[in-house]
Amino acid sequence: MDSTAGDRRRKLLTLAVLAFGVANAALYSSLVPLWEGFDEAFHYGYVQDVAVSRSLPVLGRASLSDEVWTSLRLVPVSFIVRRSYPSLTTFDEFFALPPAEQAKRRDQLDHLSPALRASHSDTPKNYEVHQAPAAYAVLALGDGLWARAVLPARVWLLRLAASMLCCLAVAAAALYLARGLGWRRMDEPALLFLVFCTQMFYATVCHVANDWLAVPLAVGLLGAAVRFYRAPGSNSGWMLAGTLALGLLTKAYFLAFVPGVLALVVWRAWGRPQMTLLLAPLLSGAWYVRNILQYGSLTGMVESVNGVGVRAVVAALPRIPWLPTIGYMARGSLWTGNNTFSTFSRTTLDLMLLLVLAGIVLVVARLNPAERIVLAGIALFILALVYATAQEYVFRKGTSAGASVWYTQPLLVPVLGLVLAGFARAGRGGRWLRSAMLLLWAYVICATYWVKLIPLYAGHGENANPAHLFDWYLRATPPGQGILSRLSLVTLLPAGVICGLAGLVTAAALVLCGFLLRAPDES
Repeated sequence: MDSTAGDRRRKLLTLAVLAFGVANAALYSSLVPLWEGFDEAFHYGYVQDVAVSRSLPVLGRASLSDEVWTSLRLVPVSFIVRRSYPSLTTFDEFFALPPAEQAKRRDQLDHLSPALRASHSDTPKNYEVHQAPAAYAVLALGDGLWARAVLPARVWLLRLAASMLCCLAVAAAALYLARGLGWRRMDEPALLFLVFCTQMFYATVCHVANDWLAVPLAVGLLGAAVRFYRAPGSNSGWMLAGTLALGLLTKAYFLAFVPGVLALVVWRAWGRPQMTLLLAPLLSGAWYVRNILQYGSLTGMVESVNGVGVRAVVAALPRIPWLPTIGYMARGSLWTGNNTFSTFSRTTLDLMLLLVLAGIVLVVARLNPAERIVLAGIALFILALVYATAQEYVFRKGTSAGASVWYTQPLLVPVLGLVLAGFARAGRGGRWLRSAMLLLWAYVICATYWVKLIPLYAGHGENANPAHLFDWYLRATPPGQGILSRLSLVTLLPAGVICGLAGLVTAAALVLCGFLLRAPDES
């Protein structure tokens, strides 16, 4: 195959993988029940406050709207959410209700008056309004545009818009990073495929929150750092500073990258004025000054506002059981079942982690200089995760399993990219490992829908034995209590549409995997 034909094939395959990611985002956004995304009701409450009041809410004062709180009392929630709000109904309790009561609740949800979005009558305080505002301001535009739509449709539209934009931005940022590092062009569609077959990616970005913008910005920041390392100048300086500034206005975990960016600038541009880098503090500094003045805390996070400072965090570090904590966070970074916090087969997840570890070992043995910049960025972010883990440990009085697992998603693209680079430098053995990785990730995304999430949200429960599942899908059920009927009661699109999308995504995963398995042997 000549190089022109090979380039055309690679570009088409990359576009096909991108379409696959967008289809997954649409499916995941539609399948996950209302408020089953991580803390979604409270993130949406932030969006709604901005859209209705056109001002930023304040932690300790802002509360959920009557619309959101009423909806929470109608929909099923995970047992973990129920611990904090005992008046709510778990999924098990919801599906144990008479069918008529289940249908009545769904009908009430679908007919909630949008006027309730502006009222607050003894509703819980919103603990998410400390977050940086950029992503919420963008979503508030959509929330205002769709203000007359009923709540489930409004949330679905916001999920859909945010997650699809995220897929496009993540793909662009991943290619920007890969080309800055000089990775093989033939590995670009494989990298995107692995990202778009990672369940936790969708669990992170397919609910209303700020992660849809934070994740691609983090990847873009690493790409900008690589470009600045290679050619420190005005253009690369603008990109680096602008990306950091927008990141700091999106999520506080971008503070972890600030020391690295400063060190990079001092190293690569010492003695040369880099006025463009003043853009970051100029654009984002006001938000963090506000946090200090309002809460006495740089981040404004609930833990720090409640007195969990650096001294307490450092003192907690030796007390944390790090081995199980690292295991939980590593597995959770690949698969976590939304607010229910269910998980996948431990054996499968451990095998995935072993493949990742093998690739990292292989690439570290043959690093190019620019890849050290990426590793340094990963190391800084891991240190921030360690801090967050200790902070959560202190705040929860030793009962937390680790830092929030969705915090790990900025590492997904750079880590998987380094893994593929390691496999590319390891000859035939690397090609076998690459093939195993593609097959395993394809299997997991297919099983995510058919073995895990569809049964979970249709009332089958978390633990799905394959033999029982097969029988469950095939057996006759009483009228009105079939799989599609039960699933439609909690999802944001009809179950028939969701199952059709799941079938399409499954077929696409298998076909794309087949094409990608042949790619390494082509010139």
